[in-house]
Amino acid sequence: MSETIITVRGEHVDRHPAEEGVATVRVAFDGPSRDDVVARATRATGGLRQGLTDRPGVTEFAIDQTRIWSDRPWNNEGRQLDPVFHAEFGLRATFADAEALSAWLDAISTADGIQVQGVAWQLTPARLAEAQAEARAAAVADAVGKAQAYAAALGLGEVAPVALADPGLLGDATPKGPSPKMMRASFAASDATGGIQLTPGGIEVAAVVEARFRAS
Repeated sequence: MSETIITVRGEHVDRHPAEEGVATVRVAFDGPSRDDVVARATRATGGLRQGLTDRPGVTEFAIDQTRIWSDRPWNNEGRQLDPVFHAEFGLRATFADAEALSAWLDAISTADGIQVQGVAWQLTPARLAEAQAEARAAAVADAVGKAQAYAAALGLGEVAPVALADPGLLGDATPKGPSPKMMRASFAASDATGGIQLTPGGIEVAAVVEARFRAS
């Protein structure tokens, strides 16, 4: 009996509870004196860094952006004014505890020149690697199940694998599917006392594979 080639796509998505929250904070000042603006931004950033040192729940933090520049604005009469200097620092802090992160953001959110830009929830690197491996294995199982169902519908026997690949790598003229990815989400609100209260978002880890089988 001649062989039949069956090509399928296997997919799987898992949802995991977030393990870490990453807060992005912007420190920004402006004014007519470059030295004063830089000094104010430096003091504020140093205060944030000092406050994070040995703070419960913090796993890591870093200053990941520094910008100092000037511009000359125009007034409503079309006249260019004196230079305005700007200093901006970016800081990212990772917390393993949502309550500790909420308390820190609540403490800094009213300080002059500090803007909380957002919070992203994630898995730890080790857990993410495990979750991706689990999703890929489940996607392969999904591909095998689909291929076997097609073979049964054709009155064929057990399928045997011929090729397995990430989306688009089998050479078929089909749209490339999504690669395994982690989706992040965050939600912030105020509690009854007016403080910041964070609710971690779930993390989706997805995997897609393409597979080719033979059946007879």
